[in-house]
Amino acid sequence: GRRGPAPAMSILADLQRNPFMTQKVLVVDASPTSRQQVRAILSQAGYDMIEAVSGQEGLSLIASCAGLRLVMCDSALMDLPLASFVKQVSEVRGVNPPLPVLVLGREGQGSAWQQAKSAGAKAQVLKPLQASAVVAAVRACAP
Repeated sequence: GRRGPAPAMSILADLQRNPFMTQKVLVVDASPTSRQQVRAILSQAGYDMIEAVSGQEGLSLIASCAGLRLVMCDSALMDLPLASFVKQVSEVRGVNPPLPVLVLGREGQGSAWQQAKSAGAKAQVLKPLQASAVVAAVRACAP
């Protein structure tokens, strides 16, 4: 008969199989609905999520929070233009290693995305969000 591994071993095996289990992602979005949706997608994929409602709150979390792997931010932040938020992420965090920024955009906001991209944003996922697209983008940005 096959004997399964001891429980502690299987948790360890899971961690090795899925290195994303303990990775932290900061999500900056003013919409509670949107943050809730992203949290559901990320936790299903094994990520920890920290949330901020504004660009400034996001930047102070980036400054104080160890272990962040990725920042996801809404393309329409209430308090900061997207491109300047993206720039400030690397100013606050330093560039070694860089903290990738993934933009949650909308159709028809091409210019905001172009500016964010020039400022250093890594990728964009369009709303309405699809779980598979979000997870693929997160894994591509923070391998």
